Amino acid sequence: SRRRNPKTAARRGTTWPISSYQTSTKAKWKPYLIKVEAFLEVNAVENSATKRALLVAALSTHTVETLAGKIAPRAPNSLTNEEAVATLGEYYDPKRNGNFKIYNFFNRRQSEKEPMHTFLVEIRWIADNCNFGGALDRMLRDRIVCGVRSSALQKQLLSKMDLTLEEAKAIAIAAEAAETDVKKMNAEVTPLLQVDASGKIYRQREQKTSQVESCGRCCSGKHEDDDCPWARSRCYQCKRKGHLARKRRSRA
Repeated sequence: SRRRNPKTAARRGTTWPISSYQTSTKAKWKPYLIKVEAFLEVNAVENSATKRALLVAALSTHTVETLAGKIAPRAPNSLTNEEAVATLGEYYDPKRNGNFKIYNFFNRRQSEKEPMHTFLVEIRWIADNCNFGGALDRMLRDRIVCGVRSSALQKQLLSKMDLTLEEAKAIAIAAEAAETDVKKMNAEVTPLLQVDASGKIYRQREQKTSQVESCGRCCSGKHEDDDCPWARSRCYQCKRKGHLARKRRSRA
C-alpha cells in the first residue's frame, strides 16, 4: 500500500481524534500515549519532529506549560518526539519504588459493583510494573483468588486443584455472568409470582363471599335474598309478598 508523506499526513491530521491529555481528570499517561502512537502509526507519521509537533498540539494548555517548565530554557519545538515523551512521562508517570508497586498489587481487591473484566484488567496493569518475571501468571492467579468480591466464587477457586491463570479468569467471568443471569431471571419471575398470589387471594375471597347464609325468603337456597325465585310469592299465613310460610315459621 502507498505510504503517506509525513508532512501531508501532518497537514491532514489537523482533526485530532484523541481528546487532549487532561491532568484534572486523573487520566493515566501510558494509555494516553498508546492512543497517540496508534494515531501516528495509522497516519504513517515517521518524522520525529512531526510526531512531537502533533503531540504538543494535542496537549492541554496546562500540560504544555508543564512541559515548557520542565525543559526551560529550551523551547518545546526544539525537542525530538522521544525527548518530549520522556519528559512528560517523568512528570505524569514517575518511576516509583518497586516495593510500593508490589504493595498496591497485593492489596488490590475487587470493589463493590466493579465488573470482573475491569478488575482483571486493573491487576494486570498494576502487575506490569512489579517485575514479577516468570512468576507473573502465578501472582495474577493468586490475586484473582484472594481479591474477588464474592466469597462463594473464592471458595470455588480454592477448591480447584492445580488452578491455572486462564482457568481462574474463565471461572471468575463465568460466575459473574451466571450471577447476572440469575438476577435477571428473578426480576422477571417475581411479578409473575405476585400475579399468581393475587389470583389465589381473589379466588379465596370469591369462595368466601359465595358461602352465604340460607335465603331469608325460602329457607332452601344458598343464594342472596334478592336472587330468590320466591321473591314475588305470597305467604299464605300473613298474606304478604316476599317470603314463604315455612320461612315465617322458622323465624318464629
